[in-house]
Amino acid sequence: MQTLGFPNARFDAAICSFGIFFVEDMDTQLAHIAATVKPGGMVAICNFQENYFSPLKDLMVKRLTTYGVQFPPQTWKRIANEAGCRELFAKAGLRGVRVEQKNVGYYLENEQQWWDIIWNAGFRRMVSQLTPSDQERFQREHLAETAALATKDGIWLDVGVLFTVGTKLN
Repeated sequence: MQTLGFPNARFDAAICSFGIFFVEDMDTQLAHIAATVKPGGMVAICNFQENYFSPLKDLMVKRLTTYGVQFPPQTWKRIANEAGCRELFAKAGLRGVRVEQKNVGYYLENEQQWWDIIWNAGFRRMVSQLTPSDQERFQREHLAETAALATKDGIWLDVGVLFTVGTKLN
């Protein structure tokens, strides 16, 4: 993503879906993406709101902390709100910025589906800091507390998302 290799002003639009927050220098990255768009073209990103996956993520982080797991800097939080998204787009020279908040959450059928998310997403990096025996114990303990949240509909997975769109003027 940092070396796209596309010529400037090549595209009518550019979209970065759940990716910009993985880059340390988001300002430079978005400006780089915007440079590939023609004047009058659109740039759009989507990213999580700060409270995404609550309370499941909060329980997981709290429990991992008891195991001494170290968490990376949370630089993604800079754009986990409307003001942060607007600032990012302004720094990239994009105007007419619109930010829409939407919750696309859903019910998990059981706690194992939450474990699948943990293991197949960025959280795996934190869980992998544990020894194999601690991983097993963590999984057992965390899934028990997750199962306790079940209702007749399942376990709610809150997925707050911000959709930000701006226009390249020149």
